[in-house]
Amino acid sequence: AYGNEAEIGRAMKDSGVPREELFLATKATSVPLGMAEPTYLEAIFANQLQALQTDYLDVYMLHAAGVRGERLETVWRGMERLVELGRVRSLGVSNFGVEELEELWGFAKIKPVYMQNIFKVYKQGEQILSASGGGGVVQWARDHGVMMVGYSTINSWPHMLPPLQDPHVLSIAQARGRTSSQVLHRWALQHGIAVIPKASSLARIRENAQLLDFELSAAEMLALDGLATLSESTHDQLRPAWIADVFALHRAPGIVAHSSASAAVGQAHLGASVGVRFMQVLSDRQCIREPEEVKARQFSLGGGGHQLSACQEACAAQPDCGFFTFYQSTGYCHMFRTCAEQIDASDGAVVHARQ
Repeated sequence: AYGNEAEIGRAMKDSGVPREELFLATKATSVPLGMAEPTYLEAIFANQLQALQTDYLDVYMLHAAGVRGERLETVWRGMERLVELGRVRSLGVSNFGVEELEELWGFAKIKPVYMQNIFKVYKQGEQILSASGGGGVVQWARDHGVMMVGYSTINSWPHMLPPLQDPHVLSIAQARGRTSSQVLHRWALQHGIAVIPKASSLARIRENAQLLDFELSAAEMLALDGLATLSESTHDQLRPAWIADVFALHRAPGIVAHSSASAAVGQAHLGASVGVRFMQVLSDRQCIREPEEVKARQFSLGGGGHQLSACQEACAAQPDCGFFTFYQSTGYCHMFRTCAEQIDASDGAVVHARQ
């Protein structure tokens, strides 16, 4: 689909690896650009198989929803026929939104099982990370059993600051002893998104292979999620609305985060009792207390008047405690297993996450 099928075909042949041990995917690229006739699709597909030196594909994707209505259905029927003939094992789509997916789902006899869309920290678009947000591509894929694959995870377009050079990403990478690329791809993986990182050298191939031997903390994930609010928010609206206001933009008249809020994201605290580290990730917010399952085994310290250190130690002592809300004005402490949803709060509320 990107002019490299002949090279891939030669590489597969030269490798000596049996075809059944390889997973091969490509895209029906020219079809959505205006040619929807099944005979044209079959000609494209035949040329692709010849270049790849194989007689079948594991996944064949429709590159984009460039055609709609009857023409989209005509193209999809042609792709379904390739499955029926045994030339393709499963079908997929790329660059589809929820509206296009719903249309396709309505008439497809063979449903797509694979979707490849852009997925990056700065511009998550419709790709909502929170199950409670509703309406997003990622959640739609999960609900319908479609595997989501993210591309351009480290690509800077259309932003001025490359995510590989973002100071928040660099800080996490330095603390972890990893590269920025590894941190960003690991972030996507922990959201259940498969990744397809590009590599043009042996060193990068090895770097990309080392994504499964470490895990980002809940605080680090929350900080990376919040980067989208810095790139997407306007002077009067926090966006995306489904992502936690990590940088406290809701307190500012514009999109510039308060320096104290930015510093809070990087401020780590030590749970003195067992050496567990916590990071303050939100201010003037509190974790939602329902349903009951979100609460840690010990939910509170009982009444107010407590110190932050006592709240840290109580959470650190509970393996199921991942977050706590501490109210600086009253000394109340509430502990949680998860903090996927938050609301505005008073009394100097701050949320800390276990690292």
